[in-house]
Amino acid sequence: MANQHGTLADLALRRPSTYIVWGIFAIWITFFLGQFIELAHMRPSPAFVVTLAGTVLFFTLYLSTAWRIARRMLDDAPTVARDTRQAWPPIIAMLLIGLILTPLAGPGWGGLFIYTTAIAAGSLPRYQAVAMVIGLTFLAVIGPWSGGADWRTMLADVFTVLVTGFTTIAMAWAFRTNRELRQARQELARMAVTEERLRFARDLHDLLGHTLSLITLKSELAGRLVERQPERALSEISDIEAAARQALLEVREAVAGYRQPSLASELLAAQELLTAAGIRYTFAETGTPGTLRPLVDAMLAWAVREGVTNVIRHSRAAHCTISLDYQRQDIRLTVSDDGQGNPAPVDGKPGNGLCGLAERAGALGGTCEATRQEGGGYHLTITLPLAPAQPSVAPARIKEGVQA
Repeated sequence: MANQHGTLADLALRRPSTYIVWGIFAIWITFFLGQFIELAHMRPSPAFVVTLAGTVLFFTLYLSTAWRIARRMLDDAPTVARDTRQAWPPIIAMLLIGLILTPLAGPGWGGLFIYTTAIAAGSLPRYQAVAMVIGLTFLAVIGPWSGGADWRTMLADVFTVLVTGFTTIAMAWAFRTNRELRQARQELARMAVTEERLRFARDLHDLLGHTLSLITLKSELAGRLVERQPERALSEISDIEAAARQALLEVREAVAGYRQPSLASELLAAQELLTAAGIRYTFAETGTPGTLRPLVDAMLAWAVREGVTNVIRHSRAAHCTISLDYQRQDIRLTVSDDGQGNPAPVDGKPGNGLCGLAERAGALGGTCEATRQEGGGYHLTITLPLAPAQPSVAPARIKEGVQA
């Protein structure tokens, strides 16, 4: 099953450019092209001057207010109260201009109420925006009707006002929801980091608390015994050394466990690296996914890292596929590409990275295979047992070959 590892979700939550949102508002001006042409053919007169000045002022208000709306929609922390207070002056001004120009210049100028609707729907809170859309719908009927427009023109204006208003309300709601989801994801990430720090602190306390207390007590005891019972003091010092060595070993094991990569994170990193390198990426998963043992998960993560690194450095490929096959007792990871194959290793020996993978896989009872295709392409396959297995005592090897 194809899986893009959150790519679609990331794209859905990504903020678009302010210019794109503003352009959505600006492109609607093309629907007023007929009135612009009519204005260009009007003879000079007081009505012409008022109509020209009113039209220029109206669309100046429209475009400037649309820019503020676009910025507010994409802002991560908009101030709703302040923006609501600032929203009403341009709406009222645009409404008055529409009421003046519709009877003065003709029914066609009733289309100005459509742009007023878009600004009101994008600026005001949801319930106020719905009320304004309904009110402007009536104005879109009364204005052209007072200018002698027929019912077809009024019906078209009503339909356009309703569609424009509720579409803008839906767009504002979508951007608001997108912002809330983005903030929620950031908060979850912060909480995850905090939880990981707490877990690390708990683990260190559990690892070192008892041992350091033991070392402190034995040190105090050895200090008291060093003159009276030096032999017993030496015994206590030996116990202190053994406890310190054991604590050091436990800390190293814990740090090594924290440093192990996860398969999920490496798959995400592989997608980013391949995309940056201009290589198409596909992920496929078959079988029934289950919870992997930490050692198996880390081993597969190392395999993905090594395989993708080889693809980017050596393959000159156009496409890379990573597949996971959950079988009854094993899991198989394959990293394949359609390039020219990795260059021949020096002295016919595999590189250090592949040798390291083979050693890790052998330690877990698995195998590592690297295969070149005659027609081009390279396949790296790691097979590991899902259950703990006896590690192989034979030296780790990479099964290499060429398949037809």
